[in-house]
Amino acid sequence: MIKSHEANRRHWNNQAATWEERLNRDGRWRRCHKEPELAFEGEALSTIREMVGDLRNKQVYVIGSGDNMAAYALSGLGAVVTSTDISEERLKLAASRAETLGVSIDFVPISDSQTIRPSIWSVPQMASLCGLPISVRYFVRFQES
Repeated sequence: MIKSHEANRRHWNNQAATWEERLNRDGRWRRCHKEPELAFEGEALSTIREMVGDLRNKQVYVIGSGDNMAAYALSGLGAVVTSTDISEERLKLAASRAETLGVSIDFVPISDSQTIRPSIWSVPQMASLCGLPISVRYFVRFQES
């Protein structure tokens, strides 16, 4: 594993408890599977709906899933969701929350995600790092389950 990748992974694993507290205070994660607009900024959700249509049974891959609110929202809309992140600790937290919400999501550590074939790619961190507008965070490719 590349040293910078490992350092980044350790950083986010160490931040998992802090993020859990922050998300618990906010509470949106508890509602976004039924109110998907809470998980997206700007026109992202309407753009996805316009481009993809009905999300039921569409395969969705959320890369760098972080708080996983997009994953919960898309699963709530009927998509078949796989969530990846560099932090195993954040994925464990997200899996526990998915169980609480009653949504089915596959959680895969980023190092193991190369074999997954997505239809919607969520890349919020990459978009932010590249200076893209918030509404340009979702890259769409269609694939029926």
